[in-house]
Amino acid sequence: MNEDGIFEFFDESMLSSCENQDFTAFLNPSAIEDMVPSNLEDFEVDPELLNVPEQNTFEQVKVQPEDIVPEACTSELPTEPEQAPEDDSNQPSWTIHNVRSDVYGPYVQIKVRTRDEDEEWNQIPECMYSSIRYIMSISIDANILPRFNAPLIMCKVGVVDEAGTEIKKSNGENVLKGPKEIQNLELNRTTNALECDIPIKWTSVSFHHSKRKFAFDLTFFDFAEGTTTLLFGARSKSFHTFARRPKVSERPQKEKVNKRPTVTPSTINTAVCKKRKMTKVIVGETKSESFMKFASLLERLIAMKSSLNEEEREFAEQLVQEKLGAIKLQENETTL
Repeated sequence: MNEDGIFEFFDESMLSSCENQDFTAFLNPSAIEDMVPSNLEDFEVDPELLNVPEQNTFEQVKVQPEDIVPEACTSELPTEPEQAPEDDSNQPSWTIHNVRSDVYGPYVQIKVRTRDEDEEWNQIPECMYSSIRYIMSISIDANILPRFNAPLIMCKVGVVDEAGTEIKKSNGENVLKGPKEIQNLELNRTTNALECDIPIKWTSVSFHHSKRKFAFDLTFFDFAEGTTTLLFGARSKSFHTFARRPKVSERPQKEKVNKRPTVTPSTINTAVCKKRKMTKVIVGETKSESFMKFASLLERLIAMKSSLNEEEREFAEQLVQEKLGAIKLQENETTL
């Protein structure tokens, strides 16, 4: 038995034995008189015992159980980390929802790209611009529809905010220009996929809608047995829409892959200068109108070469070499 148990047992036994008894019986009255001094004025009291604060000076503090922390543990308690802001970088670009029970897991590919760029499938740009025209390409595997009869699926394109509320302009018009109210996806028998390309242009930006983010909300229907039924829906991740695209100088530059063999600039300049000098000399010596026309067209071709991109420039050089080689071969055959 521990110390607490011993004291509890002692208290209980004392209370039971002393119950309903007069405690004065245990003391001799004469002994009580001897304990009390005859002259109370001569009784000395320690001054420190009188320095008892008044009851009202104590401030009553209610302590909650969770506030009681052992002193040895206070230095080891970890501080609660601050809540980090939500990051949507790991958010999927497209989310499928409201899938009909007889649809076998929709296999959908959606691409939103500009006319001069080719984005990856199922990727959404971080931001879009009202000054640029986009194309939304959709491809759906036809095998997802077990009861598919007609080679046709219909799609409705809408725009919502992050909370799923449809976004409209103040006059009630759509913020997208280009998509029809109902867009048809037709079967491509080569790929066995239902495909369509939808032109898109923004007619409003996030600034005009309390700087909210936009998101595409697509709804797919089929027309089987003469009725239109919902197949599934697809919603993109949210993005901001701005008025104009940054200038070329403000965009992050991508590293260009040089597929051509490394040639020093002096070699290129020398070759171009020699060709132009030779052309000018011949033009000065020749009086033929046909040759003048040929030389003029050649100059235009050389000037046009600078407007081509790197791949087209390489292909143009190969084409010129092939044509010149064919002309030389034809001249040699004629001479023989």
